[in-house]
Amino acid sequence: MTMLDKLTAVFRNSSQNYQKVLSNIAWLFFEKFLSIGIAFFINVWVTRYLGPDELGVLRYVNAFVFLFAPVSTLGMNNVVIRELVESPSAKNEIMGTAFVLRVICGSATTFITILAIFLIPSGNSNIQLFVSISSTVFLFKTFTIIDDWFHSQLESKHTVISKNIVLVILSILKIVFIQYHAPLILFICLPVVESVIYSLILIIFYVQRNHYSSLLNWRFRLDRAKYLVRESLPLLFTGVAVSLYLMADQVMLGQMAGSRAVGIYSVAVTLSEVWYMIPGIVSSSLYPAVIALKQADKGLYDRRMQQYYNFMALMAYGVIGCFLPTAHFLINSLYGPDYAASIPILYIHLWTCLFTFIGIAQSTWLTSEGLQNQNFMATVLGAVLNILLNLVLIPRFEGIGAAIATLISYACASYFIYLFFPETRENALLMTKSLLLPFRFFKKCYSKLKKS
Repeated sequence: MTMLDKLTAVFRNSSQNYQKVLSNIAWLFFEKFLSIGIAFFINVWVTRYLGPDELGVLRYVNAFVFLFAPVSTLGMNNVVIRELVESPSAKNEIMGTAFVLRVICGSATTFITILAIFLIPSGNSNIQLFVSISSTVFLFKTFTIIDDWFHSQLESKHTVISKNIVLVILSILKIVFIQYHAPLILFICLPVVESVIYSLILIIFYVQRNHYSSLLNWRFRLDRAKYLVRESLPLLFTGVAVSLYLMADQVMLGQMAGSRAVGIYSVAVTLSEVWYMIPGIVSSSLYPAVIALKQADKGLYDRRMQQYYNFMALMAYGVIGCFLPTAHFLINSLYGPDYAASIPILYIHLWTCLFTFIGIAQSTWLTSEGLQNQNFMATVLGAVLNILLNLVLIPRFEGIGAAIATLISYACASYFIYLFFPETRENALLMTKSLLLPFRFFKKCYSKLKKS
C-alpha cells in the first residue's frame, strides 16, 4: 500500500461522509481551475485595452474598497457555517439573524468607505466617484449568506455553478465593453453587477433546494445576534489585518506614486499571485489525511508535516524556477511593451510564492493546534511592517519598493515571526528545512558524487 493509499484510508476511516466530502472538494477544485483560467485570459485582454493609467485607477479603486470588505461581513462566515452544522434545527433563526447583521454592516461599510475616500486627498477627481459606485457592492452582498448555508450542507456545487454562471456573464460583458470601446466607469461597475447576479442565482438555488417560502421563514433574534457578533469579532480583527496586509501596497502606491504606478505594479502581482490557488487546493485535499495522524502517531505526524512543507516548498521553487527566466517574455507577449516596467517588479514579487505556499500549509497546522492567537499576531505584525516599509520604499523606488516591502513582510509574517513563539518554534524549524530544500538537494548530490 502506497503512502497516499494509507493517508486516504486514514481519512476515510475518520469521516462518515467520505464520498460527500470528496465530491464537495472536487466541485471546489473545478471552480478554482475554471474561474482562474478564464478570468486570467480575459483580464489580460482588459489590461491591454485599458493601458497602465486606467488600469491603475481600476486596481486602486478595487484595492481601496477591498480594505473595508471584512467589516461588511463581520468575519462571521465560518461562525455561521459552524452554527448551521451544529444546530441545523435553528437554521431559519441563524440565517435570519446573520442576514440582518449583514444588511446593517453592509450599509455601514458602504458609508464608511465613501466617507474615507472623501477624507483622503486624491490627484484624480474621478476616484471619489468610482469608489462611491464600487462601494455599493456591500449593499448587494447581503444574500451571499446563502453561500454559507450551502457550505454547511457540503453542497458547494450550487455555489460553484453560481460563480461560473456569473463568470461567464462577466466575461461576456468585458469582451463587449472592449469591442465597443466602453469607458472606464463601466469596468468600475462590474463588481457591483457581479454581486447582484450572484445573489439572485443563490436565492433561486436556495428556494429550489428548500421550499418557496423558505426566505420568509428567516427570523431575527437579538440574543443570537449578540452571540454571533461576539464569536466573530476575533475573525473580524484578523480579516482587517489580512486586508491591510494584502492591499496596503496598491493603495499606498496609488497615493504616493500615482495610478500608472499601480497599473504597472498590478500586472506583476497578477502573474505572481495567480499561482496562490495551488497550495490552497493541495492543502484542502491532503491536510485532512495528514492531521488524522496527529492522535494516532505523533512521530509519524511530524514526519508527514515535514513532507507536507517540503512538497509546498518544492512547488513554490518550481513556480519561481519556471517564471524567473521567462518573466520578460511573458509580460511583453501577454501585456505588451507598455508594461515592460513590470518585469523587475515580477522578479522580486515571485519570491513571495515561497513564503505564501508554506504559510498556507502552516496556517492549517496553527488551526489544528489551537494557535489562532499566534496567527493573528503574526498577521498584524506583517501588516504593520508592510505599511512601514511601503512608507520608506515607495517614495524612492515606487513599484519595486512596494514589491520589496511585500516580500519582506510576507517572509516575516509567514515564517520568521514563528521562530520567536515557543509554541511554534519546533514547527518553524520544519519550515526551515523546507526552505533550504535546494541546498539540501545539492548537498545530497555532492555527497553521493564524493562517495563515488
